[in-house]
Amino acid sequence: MTSVGLDQPAAAMPPWPLLWLVTYAVALPATISGWVASFNLFDGAGLSGESPSSWLLLAYAVLSLVPDLLLLAGVLGVLLPGLRGRYVERRFRLTPPDRGVLYEIETFMREHGAAVEVRANLTRSGRLVRVYPAGLRRARVAVFAPFVKQWRADRAGAEAVLLHEIAHLRTGDHLLLGIGSPFVALLNVWLPLLLLGGVLPWVVFALSDEPTAWVLAGQLPLLVTELPRQLLLPVAALWAAELAADRHTARLGRSDDLIRVLQHGVSTRTGRYQRMLLGMSHPPPGMRRAVLLGGRWGDVALLAGWPLSLILLLVVILVGAVPAWLLIGQAPTLLEQAMTNSGGFLRDSARLWVPAIVLLALWPVLGRAWTAWWSGATTAGVGIPTRLYLAVAATVLVLFGSLVTVTA
Repeated sequence: MTSVGLDQPAAAMPPWPLLWLVTYAVALPATISGWVASFNLFDGAGLSGESPSSWLLLAYAVLSLVPDLLLLAGVLGVLLPGLRGRYVERRFRLTPPDRGVLYEIETFMREHGAAVEVRANLTRSGRLVRVYPAGLRRARVAVFAPFVKQWRADRAGAEAVLLHEIAHLRTGDHLLLGIGSPFVALLNVWLPLLLLGGVLPWVVFALSDEPTAWVLAGQLPLLVTELPRQLLLPVAALWAAELAADRHTARLGRSDDLIRVLQHGVSTRTGRYQRMLLGMSHPPPGMRRAVLLGGRWGDVALLAGWPLSLILLLVVILVGAVPAWLLIGQAPTLLEQAMTNSGGFLRDSARLWVPAIVLLALWPVLGRAWTAWWSGATTAGVGIPTRLYLAVAATVLVLFGSLVTVTA
């Protein structure tokens, strides 16, 4: 990959989605063991396949596997980026640039540190501009009709959007995010899965007179929170990547332009459901504005945000577990159960928060090389004082260390 553009700031935030992907891949054997244990539990509960409640419980067990299977597909998508690129171009009928405005967009992105090729479909109105991989270190950007209109009507706002996309390309995010991403596909089925696999069984069992209903009664809170537990960390990683791209735009002095785009938006003729799904993969506009204008506090929030999402995951787990313990008569040992399970979670999740802390501490050194690897461009420093990275890493380490000690 040849060097392009002028020196740009290196990625200031670690690549949380890629870190999550690596830790997920390492934990895959344990995940498979969990699948086996779930079906063994179903078998051992003495549920009859002739019972409607049994079939509902089995259906939930099957549905609960889908997020893991889609995440596995995401791993394969990262390993085969060229295949994803060909799928995207065939699916959206993308073609090489054939007019001046598309060459202008490509030139702008190259001048700002992204060795990228433009592909376009100017007859499609449902999207703006999205990045995708054409190979491990080859990136392309899909441009659609609404973005060309924006480029002509509000050039500064359109450039701010491109700078946001460039930030993804310069950190390798496009392997996981962007158009055709299996992780976006995961979010597209999240709500149906939650309704069919969580809410429906709960309602059916709550209203059922089936003699086997007691088997699920004590586990209802756990079942209802199953999908949020599975998806919290990847969604947090996606949000962190989007906010980091916003901060990159702000460091280049284009926060006002991007905020204007966020406030007014661009018409893409998308349905309400599609807009809701976009809100699941992208942070709320208010949060994005706060990060764009947050200065150093915005940097601190982004540096610490993904590691601390593990604490939120622990809260979600306890929210599901505590009612379940009460329903099965464990009230006398509730505090002990909560402490024991919290300690086990914190120790098991060390494979996530320990690498995150190490990455934070080393990022002032690693960030420049990481950005140069993906962008093919020379880079300046990360733009955040090293002492801030070390302070955040130390604070997160003390927090998790204290929690592990208290719950031991």
